[in-house]
Amino acid sequence: MEQLAPLGQGNNLPATHNQAPVSQAPHKSVTVEKIRPELNLEKWSVWQPSKSKNPPKERIVEREITLPGGNKLTATVEIGFTQRGELTTEDQRTYYALVKQWEESGRPDHYTFFSLRHLSRTLRKKWGTNVITSLTESLIRLRTTTFIWKNSYHDAATGEAIRILDTFNILSDLRIIRREQDGVVNKEVGYFKFHDFTLKNLLANHTKPVLLDTVLNFRSEVAQILYTHIDLMLADKMQFERRTLELFNDLGLRGKAYRNPSNRKQILTPALKELEGAFLTTGMISSATLERTKDNKDYKVVFKKSRRFISTAVQAVDKEEKSAGNQPLNLATTVNHNKVLFTTQAKELVAYFFSLFQPDVQKIYFNSKATDQAISLIASLGNERAHFVVEFSANVAPLTNYFPQTFGGILQYTSRAMAEFDNLERRKVNQLLIASCVYCDATGYRRIGNNTIRQCSHNADVESEIPSELAA
Repeated sequence: MEQLAPLGQGNNLPATHNQAPVSQAPHKSVTVEKIRPELNLEKWSVWQPSKSKNPPKERIVEREITLPGGNKLTATVEIGFTQRGELTTEDQRTYYALVKQWEESGRPDHYTFFSLRHLSRTLRKKWGTNVITSLTESLIRLRTTTFIWKNSYHDAATGEAIRILDTFNILSDLRIIRREQDGVVNKEVGYFKFHDFTLKNLLANHTKPVLLDTVLNFRSEVAQILYTHIDLMLADKMQFERRTLELFNDLGLRGKAYRNPSNRKQILTPALKELEGAFLTTGMISSATLERTKDNKDYKVVFKKSRRFISTAVQAVDKEEKSAGNQPLNLATTVNHNKVLFTTQAKELVAYFFSLFQPDVQKIYFNSKATDQAISLIASLGNERAHFVVEFSANVAPLTNYFPQTFGGILQYTSRAMAEFDNLERRKVNQLLIASCVYCDATGYRRIGNNTIRQCSHNADVESEIPSELAA
């Protein structure tokens, strides 16, 4: 039996990850692997401990921002919940695994295929019924939990904060296809798509590096939430201090369990112990301590960073990232488009144009006009779709005896190319559904009774409602 959870496909292209050995101790080395999730979600603490005793409810995180002219602006993020609960640290790990899958699939600007088994391996979970259930629930929370951003969501395309962005979900599309045999799940595949604004920011490198292995090593949920915040705070400094009351407000941790200083100390003590020695994207936490404040009314956390354990190999990776298009994190401003990356991609696109339209050309001279046109096309469509425009043009232009000599000559085909690209994507998705569906035939249709044939919905909840005596 097959079950569908309709809650949309990517290229399985290999992607290189930034890995380098790091000397953690004189005789021990580990491997650092960086992923680059979207920056807005990293700057706001949207995750809660999964073992929290607080009932699920809408949370509002507020910050006061000082504008360049001195005026102050209140930025807020409202985080909803569903009958499946709030977004938790488990969902944060699932989100990071999806980012890794998206990167491994070639950073597509549309749907990305995935399998639950592959996600479980990424998250170091042993495959089984409990893991299948928990991962499915986590994916559904990422799809259905609604955000409302007010003066807080930065759009890399415009360089400005969007005044109000509501009905935002981390995943804008999700489908999980489950195949069972004799009551046992033997295959779980599907596809997902990040929200359009998130996807645009990911493609524009409006991101923050995250050490996935470090996150997965945490046993304490509070340590994981705190680590995400501290990695951001220590990005451009060597020490960070914060009173625990303000710190818990920053992290969105509220409730009776966090009300008193003694409660916060009890929660923070084991988390700080686990954080000490943890690798950061810009060094390592050399010290994580808790001290009494001078007024004796609260405690404060004191984090100190050290760079001495960061090997030259990791520094080389960081240098390569910056030259390849990942700007260093600046908390005062946002990450800008990287001109070097777009210029490199644009020249590759122009070279691809000449390889299809003028294959006899041995040496290509990149003039500024063609390069600028290619940059504009990539910025608006993404690298994959921009290449498809070139391919589509090479197929249709000769039909009208048109042979463009310059890159700008194919831009007239952009709209038609995108329509065809979307049609191909829909067909691929439909083929996947048909191949995985046990209700319909190879054409996607199902016979009902003797005289009726209709298109299958591929949804087990719908198709199972048809009486067995009518279904073919």
